This record gives sequence, structure tokens and C-alpha cells, in this order.
Amino acid sequence: MLLLMPSFLGYSIYCLKYIRSSQPDNTRIFNLKISIVKVIGSVYCSLGILTVLGLVLLAFNMEMKINLRFVYYCLMLFIFIYVIHIRFAIFFEIQKLVIELKNEEKYKNYELKSDEMNEIVNAIQSYFKTKKGHLDSEFNLDKLSSDLNISKVKITQALNIELKTNFYQYINSLRVEEAKRLIDKKQDANFVTIGYESGFKNKSTFYKYFKQITGATPSDYKKVLEEA
Repeated sequence: MLLLMPSFLGYSIYCLKYIRSSQPDNTRIFNLKISIVKVIGSVYCSLGILTVLGLVLLAFNMEMKINLRFVYYCLMLFIFIYVIHIRFAIFFEIQKLVIELKNEEKYKNYELKSDEMNEIVNAIQSYFKTKKGHLDSEFNLDKLSSDLNISKVKITQALNIELKTNFYQYINSLRVEEAKRLIDKKQDANFVTIGYESGFKNKSTFYKYFKQITGATPSDYKKVLEEA
């Protein structure tokens, strides 16, 4: 126990110093790593205090109703589960960065200037605002390319670089916005009907992208509107 106490407290101090000395970074990966350090530091500090408490109780030959070993094991299990969870989150963030880098590498050979990409994005946004092609569940990139008379490669490049998204993510975000408008307008409408009217092919796809983009299910979103 005498060896555990300085180990736990020492690691806690190290964690706090690491956080203070780290350069601020707004990236999600950095924030996830900092959250791991904070949690481990806090738990180890608690373990150090528990060790001190155990030594005091041992010195005065006292007993506690709560088994300190049980608390210790619970805290260690919490650290293990939390670190695994954050590691997975970091892994997926790294995968996103890899995809973005691949996209940049993929399109670097196409000499599409920033002004031209802006024009393409404006044309795409204007098209969906007037034609509302996203309301057609069968609408695809080929159709957009044909209507705008812009190659699919240029459209994809403009969306990836300028808007940090791809064609299907972009069109589904428009469909979600339409669904939000319909939920607000038709208070008694069926969500499945709203999904179809917004351009989604089926209920599961509608719920998936609505939750992914808004952070809430259609029913939860409707409740928030009613409470507002």
C-alpha cells in the first residue's frame, strides 16, 4: 500500500502537468486524448486517496462497511472500459482523416481552381433549391451531372474539398432538412410518410440519417418543437 499511494498520486500529478503543458488543439482526436488523461488522472487521484484512507484505517485498526478493494476494482474496470471506448472513437476519427487525405490525393491531379469549385458548389445549391431533385428517391450523381452539364469528377471534387462531404451525404442532408420542415408543418403527419415525401427510399434509411444529422430521432425532434 505504501508503494501504491505515491504511484497513484504521482501519476495523477503527471496527468495534470501533461494537460497544462499541452498546446491547445481544437481537433477531436486531441480532445479525446485529453479526456483519457483527465479520467485516468482523476481515477488515480481517487485511488491514491483510498490508499491513504486504507492506511489510516489499518493504523487505527478500524473497519469500513464498504470494501475498499471492491471500490478499487470498480474504478480500474471503469478506466479499462472508458479507455477502450475512447480508443475506438480515436480509431474512427483517424479513419475519417485517412479518407479525407485520400480524397485530396485523388483529386490533386485535377487542376480545378478554387473559383471554379465555388461556382460548381453554387450551381449545385441553386439546382437543388429550384429543381428539388433530392425529393426523388431515385435521384443520383449521373442525373445531377447531366442536368448541370458538369462532369461527375468535378462535382465530387467540389463537394469533397469545398463542403467536406460526398454526394450522398449532401443529398441526404437536404432530405433531412425537408423532413424537418414537414415535421414542423404537419404536426399530425406519419413519420414514414414524411420520410418518403423527403426523398428517402425507406423508413430505416430515413431514421438513420435523421438521427445521424440532427442527433435526435424524428419523434424526439417533434417533441422539442412542441415544447418550444
